[in-house]
Amino acid sequence: MSTQPQPPPPSSSPTQTRASNTQIAATAASLVMILASALSWILPLLRKPALAKRAYVMALQCALFVHGSRAVTNMRQRMIAEATATRAPTDTWRERLALVANVFPHIAATTDFQYSFATIIFFSTATTRPVAVALIPTTVLAIYHVVVFFNGKIGQSMLWRGYGGNKAMAFLRSHQQQALMLNAQAEVVALPLLLIHAFAGGKTAAGYVMAFAYAQYLRLRYKCADARRYHVDLWNRIYASVASVTNRVGMTPLLDRFAGYLAR
Repeated sequence: MSTQPQPPPPSSSPTQTRASNTQIAATAASLVMILASALSWILPLLRKPALAKRAYVMALQCALFVHGSRAVTNMRQRMIAEATATRAPTDTWRERLALVANVFPHIAATTDFQYSFATIIFFSTATTRPVAVALIPTTVLAIYHVVVFFNGKIGQSMLWRGYGGNKAMAFLRSHQQQALMLNAQAEVVALPLLLIHAFAGGKTAAGYVMAFAYAQYLRLRYKCADARRYHVDLWNRIYASVASVTNRVGMTPLLDRFAGYLAR
């Protein structure tokens, strides 16, 4: 994977997005479920795998609601704008389907759609082998969305400042690039974990299908305006770190094909 020029910064970021009150409530609920899942695994007195799995599933459900509803809203708004700009007829189902087909590629390139897609994939393994690293991007974005929301609502109040809300906001802003890189790292690490789960689960076809679907998701993230710079940088680092080994064992052509697969 050859080094590529760094693309421009993402057009949107955790501190620039806007969410409705319902979405913020679901986002906060996902944080609670993630915390409950973590505590159920970590604390000896609360170590209950069944509770941890249930909290994990509920966190995924909250994440799917938030990102899915935002993706649907975005698509509806884009369809209206497209129909208004082109004056395309939308009287029959064929005409509406053509409008959807025209708009969908733009929606598929957004983080909300892609996170919805990834969440559905992780649902498939939730009851047997949860992929805990899948919750890292959800946790990071949830923290940003919740803090940004309350900073906008009560950012000037003494209560917010007294409990360090303004400092939390400043910290998140100054560490935004690191947070997005952490998300990219978690997204990439999840692929080998899904492959391991497929092997450990008896090499079932469903496990491999989910791993292949997730590889498609990584392709979307590699080309997404919000994530591309981080994924390009991360894959270049991975390639450089294993280049000496792959050269000795003759696996460089295989890695080059994988690099081409991501970029296609």
